[in-house]
Amino acid sequence: MTIKFFKGIANQAALRKAFVQLLKKYHPDNGGDPETCKQINAEYEYLMQHLPKTGEAKTEADKKAAADLDKEIRQALEKVVTLDGVNIEVVGTWIWIDGSTYQHRATLAGLGYKWSKSRKKWHFTPYETGKYYKGKKKPFETLRVMYGSSEIETEKKPLLSA
Repeated sequence: MTIKFFKGIANQAALRKAFVQLLKKYHPDNGGDPETCKQINAEYEYLMQHLPKTGEAKTEADKKAAADLDKEIRQALEKVVTLDGVNIEVVGTWIWIDGSTYQHRATLAGLGYKWSKSRKKWHFTPYETGKYYKGKKKPFETLRVMYGSSEIETEKKPLLSA
């Protein structure tokens, strides 16, 4: 496969970050071309199978589970990256959204995002939640340090002038 959009990417973490930036630029909702977006997705999927990551899965079942998880997270990001006025942050395998979310609440709920009253943010994870957690809730900054964090900047849509 010829790599056009992800040249110089050395690992999966850098690949994810570059993928989100390319989505913001080339996604059809932002005026991009659907064919370009398909090429970006194809390269991304190919490179996810071939680039190294920390703690790489050992068995084929583990590799498939990791690929399925990554696909769910990627799809969840694709659906919200074009929302106006929101801040998106990926912490581990969780996507957190805050900012001007009130206008997007129906969309976020419809996409499977849930509202966290205590954190005042919307969140998404492909994992089943609520059953297995025991102990005190950790401060958000602690989660950032423990699992790593990437802020995703959304495209600012130009205002129409009269």
